[in-house]
Amino acid sequence: MKRNTLTSLNTTNKKSAPGPIYLDGFATTPMRAEAKSALLEALDLFGNPNSGHHEGRVAQQRIDIARNQIASLIGASAQELVFTSGATEANELACKLLYSQESLIKSGRNRVIMSSIEHEAVQRSVRCSISDAVEILVCPMLPNGTIDLAALKELVDERTLFVSVIYVSNLTGIVQPIRQAAEITHAAGALFHTDAAQAAGKIPIDVADQDIDLMTISAHKFGGPKGIGALFVSSVSGIDFGAARGGTQGLRYGTPAAPLIASFGAAAEISAESMHHEGKRARFQLFRFISSLDALGFSIDQIGDRAKTVPGCGGFFLHHFDSDDWIAKTGGTVCMSNASACTDGLLRASPLLEALHVPIAWQREFFRISIGWWIDDDDIDNAVGHIKCASTDKLLATGDVHQ
Repeated sequence: MKRNTLTSLNTTNKKSAPGPIYLDGFATTPMRAEAKSALLEALDLFGNPNSGHHEGRVAQQRIDIARNQIASLIGASAQELVFTSGATEANELACKLLYSQESLIKSGRNRVIMSSIEHEAVQRSVRCSISDAVEILVCPMLPNGTIDLAALKELVDERTLFVSVIYVSNLTGIVQPIRQAAEITHAAGALFHTDAAQAAGKIPIDVADQDIDLMTISAHKFGGPKGIGALFVSSVSGIDFGAARGGTQGLRYGTPAAPLIASFGAAAEISAESMHHEGKRARFQLFRFISSLDALGFSIDQIGDRAKTVPGCGGFFLHHFDSDDWIAKTGGTVCMSNASACTDGLLRASPLLEALHVPIAWQREFFRISIGWWIDDDDIDNAVGHIKCASTDKLLATGDVHQ
């Protein structure tokens, strides 16, 4: 764990709307104005995209536009996308597809490898294999928050069916060495999957350059609506759709949700256009947040190298403070969390923090932050003020601050 010394940086941003200060972009982001407009406009497209008449073709044309917008965001072809209800379904679909590769399984490939910090949706999907004969191995992480590539190289061999490595951790924001992990995987003739829900729309992605076979993305993680995501399946990976094939989309039954897909596409397009500027601003604002806390006398550390995280994102420790306590005290004014939002509404962080070699004494001090275009400098300063107020009693008791 490396102590950060951050300087206060001043930027001029658009003032956010009144209300709680939202710093939990890992869980979800606010919808972008462009995505809202596209959603409302597409609600008038009542035709079923699967129908061949005029209204159906109009709806399908709007989906095709969105396909191209989303594909452009990740360097894919429009035909390589399968729309889903979100990242969870996309991860489940990816595993279903990978486990259906009979030619690979018959050749003796019965080993699956995933990183120790995979999202719960990936862990569940990987463990729900079609055969008890499938062996599941977990690759460890380094103390800097990245996957141990040397360990991965030792685990991957001619028995490996596929490897799954999360693109960006949903607790720390650390970007994983995806290209290198894919190279190790492919050198052994196996397939490579990555959950990029926390990466797409925030940092540049090129699935062809990084040699990714399957990748999961989710609209609501970068300004799109909830309830829509996509699975990228490389057309050059040699993946056989065979037993996993579904309805008219190829892998999935049902009527495509044109309004959600249109909104998804709009969010992808504006994210691609604004990524560089917004990323630079988000980094400055996160530095402002951390340096302000540091200047007030708080002892704060970050997991990993902040230069290797998604802009505006990170996992931190506010030493000598129970994060459950101060997050609860600021919950009405500052929206933050100390763990991932699970489907049952419970927050669980400890297993992943243990995988990152976090000392037990530090685990209760952990919090995560993810900010973006919806935040301005006043929000950052006000959030720091609220955290200070919530923690004043403890600071006064320890003598770190004076009345």
